[in-house]
Amino acid sequence: MNSTGPQNEGSLPLKAFRLTPPYKRLHSFSEIGQGAHLNVRTGTLVFLRVTSPTRDWTMIKHWVPRIRHLFPNTATILHVGSETGPAVRHLTGRATKLHVRAVLADGEPIYDTLRPILTEPVDLAGDVIEWLSVKGLQLPPRLRYLITQILCHATDEPNVSSLLRSIHEPETGTRRLFHLKGVPPPHCWFQVARALQAAIVIQSGSRRLLDISLSLGYHDHSALNQRISRTFRLKCGDIRNTLGWEWLMDRWVGLEMRR
Repeated sequence: MNSTGPQNEGSLPLKAFRLTPPYKRLHSFSEIGQGAHLNVRTGTLVFLRVTSPTRDWTMIKHWVPRIRHLFPNTATILHVGSETGPAVRHLTGRATKLHVRAVLADGEPIYDTLRPILTEPVDLAGDVIEWLSVKGLQLPPRLRYLITQILCHATDEPNVSSLLRSIHEPETGTRRLFHLKGVPPPHCWFQVARALQAAIVIQSGSRRLLDISLSLGYHDHSALNQRISRTFRLKCGDIRNTLGWEWLMDRWVGLEMRR
């Protein structure tokens, strides 16, 4: 699996902030440029300050993709100040197409506002596929389709063999295609899909670990903890008080590249 690293983007005309667990206080980035990503901690979110949703749109459209390439292990959030109304709603709709994860206004409690947004993705499979391109992994259409199907249906089937049968795909041919394209085999995508879904539910903080484990087909919480450990080299407790799935996928890609 090949991916490209961050590129130097120079100074940023919009104010940028980082938010790290426990998500209480924004910290300013002194400069956005090469090497800045080295200071990004696990579970960090990147905020861009928007003075005017209408006037700043050109800069937002230009800089959000660059920020995402520079910080692929973070979720990008827009901070619109105290302005509300149609302009902010319009900005939210446009920003979603840039894969901005949320738009936050002044006065809103940061963690309590972001947690339900970031733990209830509308199209996680589609977001992950798009994110892989941000990481520099350009998938041909056939491979993109297969990985999307695995990401969508991993929690519905007991194993990848059953999943491939359910979508009428030959297991041997699918494994061969993944091998030829130099990406992790289907069972690895199946495992990360299940682990990622579990991690997002864990981040929501709404259910006990045992309940999450049983609902996802694990015998107990120890089995789920083993899956998280094997996939991300983390424990469930390391994930519970974080937000964003991007840092988990970035971690998984890095582990797969070293294997």
